[in-house]
Amino acid sequence: MELGGKKAAALIPRLGRDADTNQQLLARATGNYQHGNERRPRHL
Repeated sequence: MELGGKKAAALIPRLGRDADTNQQLLARATGNYQHGNERRPRHL
C-alpha cells in the first residue's frame, strides 16, 4: 500500500524515532496491523 497526499505529509515528520513507533504509525495510517503470526527479525 502506498501513502500520498495529506496523509503522507502528516506522517513523514513523525517517522524516524524508533522502529516500534514507525511500525505503529504506518499501521494506523494504512490499516495493516500485525496478526500475531509475524516474527520479528532476531537482530532487532
